[in-house]
Amino acid sequence: MVYEVVSNNATTDYRKTMISKTRVIVRRPKVEITKKMNVTFSALEPYLSYYPEKIYENMYKTGVLAGASA
Repeated sequence: MVYEVVSNNATTDYRKTMISKTRVIVRRPKVEITKKMNVTFSALEPYLSYYPEKIYENMYKTGVLAGASA
């Protein structure tokens, strides 16, 4: 399993690291991440087909999609 973190504070565009026994990729975002970025579920929906169904289910169950209004 690999975790990917996108942060405005990333010092490089892309960096791989290990935390304990977990691989983590840290990336700089293509656009600045702000609290005012109002992402809706309908904006994400066209991209869901690029991911396996299991990932979509996990995103829904863990609440990742809860912040994106339908």
